[in-house]
Amino acid sequence: MRRARTDIERVERGVPLSVDALAETVSERNTRKVGADALQAESASERVERLRIALYHVHLPKLAAADLVAFDEKTQRISPTERTLASVDFLDGLQ
Repeated sequence: MRRARTDIERVERGVPLSVDALAETVSERNTRKVGADALQAESASERVERLRIALYHVHLPKLAAADLVAFDEKTQRISPTERTLASVDFLDGLQ
């Protein structure tokens, strides 16, 4: 939980986050949410690699196209845009 919070805080401060770090954070959250027993079909490293590939090829390009994040494919870094924090605030308000 601490790692995920740290990654989110880094992005909120405008510090770029690597695709690898984001994949690890998402994997950790999914494991806590679903439970490790439900995810035993694949190892933790396989899960992170699967997520990294999906983020890189599917999710981050879509988020970048919508200007919700800036994604530098060369450095594999994700940075917030002006729309990022507005979107996060909007989604937080829905909960």
